[in-house]
Amino acid sequence: MTAAVLDIAPAGARFEPGVDGVGRIVIDRPTDTANAIDPPLIAALLAAVGAARDARPRGLLLVSAKPDQFVAGADLSLLGAHLSAAQISEASRALHDLVTRIRALPFTT
Repeated sequence: MTAAVLDIAPAGARFEPGVDGVGRIVIDRPTDTANAIDPPLIAALLAAVGAARDARPRGLLLVSAKPDQFVAGADLSLLGAHLSAAQISEASRALHDLVTRIRALPFTT
């Protein structure tokens, strides 16, 4: 993962140890009705996956705090941000890294 993603303040996801040995990663952008994916959410998810890995629960759920949806996709406000090809590529690599880290967890997810 590139250093730029690590430099972004994480926001919108957290790890909770849970009960009965089953942890949860809760996705919740409180200022967003749609839980749209943006760089702070990616950074928060990476941190939450790391916290879950370190806690080693028996299992892990990924849930949304929003009652009627999970994750809506990319934050469309980023379209007007005039991102460079390098920034878009970095974001794509960070998302792939996130999925790889979830897949590599040593417990049921």
